[in-house]
Order: sequence, then C-alpha cells, then structure tokens
Amino acid sequence: VYEVGGSVRIQSTNSLASLSGGLTSLQRIGGDLTITQNTGLSSIRGLNGITSIVGNILIDGNVNLQSFNGLNSLAALDGAVEIGDDDIGASRKECRTPLAVTGAIVAE
Repeated sequence: VYEVGGSVRIQSTNSLASLSGGLTSLQRIGGDLTITQNTGLSSIRGLNGITSIVGNILIDGNVNLQSFNGLNSLAALDGAVEIGDDDIGASRKECRTPLAVTGAIVAE
C-alpha cells in the first residue's frame, strides 16, 4: 500500500512495540495520522516512507515512545501537529526534516 485515501489511526494497541512492519511502503495519507494510547510503542520508524499527509498529526499517550524518528521523510502537511503526553522530552528535536505545515503546531 503506497497511499491511504483516508485517515490512519493506530490506537490502544498495548502489545504493539514498533511500526516497522507492514507500513514501510506507505508514502501518502489522505487524512489524519493518529497515534494514541499505545503504551508498548517505542518506535515509529516504520513510517519513514511517508512524504505527505493531507490532514493532521496527533501523537499522544504513547508513554514508551523514544523519538519521532520515522517521520523524517515527511515534507508536506496540510494540517496541524499536536504532540501530547509522550515521554520523549528533549528528543522531540530528533525529527529533522524540512516540513511545510499549513496548520498549527502544538506540543503539550
């Protein structure tokens, strides 16, 4: 799958440790990307092929997430970015990519 016409939601999958599986070929999301309440999730590196998201990004409640590395190829976002209760701290700076954002960026 190279493109999803709607939103992608990864939510409340406590046994999921990584996104390095079946999403590696995904390049475009035609809606929102939501990654919330995945207490076992430590890596989103499997999303490194995504270059464009038409909607918003919400990352919240993934208490074991180590960094945002995995969104490094993202070049265009037509929505907002909201980063909530994730225990990443200083590594929020790790996703170093030129990114055109047309919405707001909120870090809680």
